[in-house]
Amino acid sequence: MERPVVDVVLATRTTRIRGPRPMSVGHMVLRHLFHLNGRNEDDLIAPYGASQDGIAEAARITRAHAAIELRRAVEKGYVEVLVRHVVHLPTRRKTYLITRRGIAALLAAEGAETCDHIAPFVGVCGMKGAV
Repeated sequence: MERPVVDVVLATRTTRIRGPRPMSVGHMVLRHLFHLNGRNEDDLIAPYGASQDGIAEAARITRAHAAIELRRAVEKGYVEVLVRHVVHLPTRRKTYLITRRGIAALLAAEGAETCDHIAPFVGVCGMKGAV
């Protein structure tokens, strides 16, 4: 099967890359929070990956950029903000939890029928496909 060709702008020149379109930062943030979903449900204690620092490290972006992307996700209703104790940090911090609406957006963006790691959640958000 022929892979699509994608034009990517790097600084001042355009480079053609054969393969899927690069993932957006917002998409990487949602995907990271989705993978934390099972370990991130406690009301008092959160894993390090649910904090801005952990999300920034996972997505390989700066903490400021993570804050911008998380604010956008909160405004869209994809992410919920909770203040909780983060493991190995001395003070309580803002932590982030993906919502059902965020899971639905991730399913729509990734194509649930082709993603094995998301397939069990297809029926959860009213998306079409087998559960």
